[in-house]
Amino acid sequence: MISLHQPRLCTAVAVALGVVLLLMQVARAQLDAGPEVTPTPRDDALVFPDALGNPVEKAPEESPELPTPGAEQRQVPAVRRGTKASDMRAGRLRGGGDEGVEWFSSKQPGLAPYLSGLDEYGNTAVQPGALFASDPVSRGVQRLKYTLADHGFHYYLAQALEYVTLTHTPPSAHDLGYYSYNFFFKQTVFHELHSGTAGWVSGELYGGAALGAASRRTTRVDALQSVTDPAASVWGLYGVAVAELAWQQAFADRRVVALAGVIDQTNYIDTNAYANFSFGQFQNGAFVNSQVLPLSTGNFGLNLQWQPHADFYAIVGVGPNNTPPGSRPWNDLSGSDMSYLLEAGFVPSDFGGLGPGAYRLQPFVATVGGVTQAGVGINFNQQLGRYSPLGAFGRFGVGGETVTNIGGARAQVATGVVLQSPLHELRLLREGSADIVGLGFIWSQPAANRRPAVHENEYGVELLYVFQITPTAYLTPDVQVIWDPVNNADLGNSLVFQLPLVTTW
Repeated sequence: MISLHQPRLCTAVAVALGVVLLLMQVARAQLDAGPEVTPTPRDDALVFPDALGNPVEKAPEESPELPTPGAEQRQVPAVRRGTKASDMRAGRLRGGGDEGVEWFSSKQPGLAPYLSGLDEYGNTAVQPGALFASDPVSRGVQRLKYTLADHGFHYYLAQALEYVTLTHTPPSAHDLGYYSYNFFFKQTVFHELHSGTAGWVSGELYGGAALGAASRRTTRVDALQSVTDPAASVWGLYGVAVAELAWQQAFADRRVVALAGVIDQTNYIDTNAYANFSFGQFQNGAFVNSQVLPLSTGNFGLNLQWQPHADFYAIVGVGPNNTPPGSRPWNDLSGSDMSYLLEAGFVPSDFGGLGPGAYRLQPFVATVGGVTQAGVGINFNQQLGRYSPLGAFGRFGVGGETVTNIGGARAQVATGVVLQSPLHELRLLREGSADIVGLGFIWSQPAANRRPAVHENEYGVELLYVFQITPTAYLTPDVQVIWDPVNNADLGNSLVFQLPLVTTW
């Protein structure tokens, strides 16, 4: 039973209501505002993704200090997974119309726009609009990134120092601390410049450390006995683990990409522009990826991506799904544990005048422990107005009780809204375009491995604010309330507060 007389829960509910009122006020202001004027593109423009994933052009003088004169001409804009890359980005990736084959080339294929967001990392670490516009660390990080990109090594490193506190849990789990990181890289091996046919090594390392004895003894999920993990960026695996190490190849005029080896399917399937990465977006695992889809990480597999049209794509992923995190992928190979996933997506640049969106259908069949069952997921994100700072997203999924053991939820809904630069919209403070506030709701039912369950329906609410401090560092305070965790008869609700300091290099 939930008691609204508990002061912390009352505070969380009051803050959530305040966010709803804020979103309504901003939406009303956007309806009253006229259309914005799109500036004429500049050849020397720097392009950065805003909080909704849209490319925003900045003149060199408006951008964080770059390490070398003329760096704007070699800058390749970042792009968020789940969005389409701009034509400008594709042109800079390809580096012109040269002929021949380059080994360890600084140029990348410049893939079809949605595939580019999945498979090609830029060479730019800094983001404009920070509280402190320039700092020595960001300049050094940017200089290193340019140097390695000259030899075909493109990467993205996200890391966080995180404090987590949970109420109504054992005292040993009240205050926890962690360091965690996620390192993605692509090393180009060869590139046929005229055709875009290219081959490269794709990799991902992850891990971290528990700070303090209490953090080593327990996890958030163990303390709550819940389906969802309120701190998904904390892996629970310390040191270094390999999530992906595979050969990747582009062909068919940049519209097809194949991947074979050890694969993290969450890098390609079930992406979302607003809720997909716990280092700088929602923290709860249900907002990062669906817990219904049998997505595998660190397993052998095959992945085939195809984008026949700018607004349509399809991805097929196949592979074993039973390798425990951090284990060698060849130790537990078995035909009795396989996942077969299809994601078909519609990614319009302007959906009905609302602006860019993405709509994904995700049918799957999986075998777990020799039991074969099916399921389906739906994933969408949509900007709520062509010039609006508001966006909505959602994941909905249901599947067989046994094959959903991988994520832990037989059925799940994770949906919410996001608002870009909220304080700026209220004219309270100048904010960068990467700042965001988000409010999300989760409902989950447990898979077979969490049964018998004390509660058949688990609920959660998350309120997140991302505030950029420097061109490469963010504070992301986060408040969650988890109601009726599935395996905890003694816990009606728990208030979870987190304060991660995130750097992205």
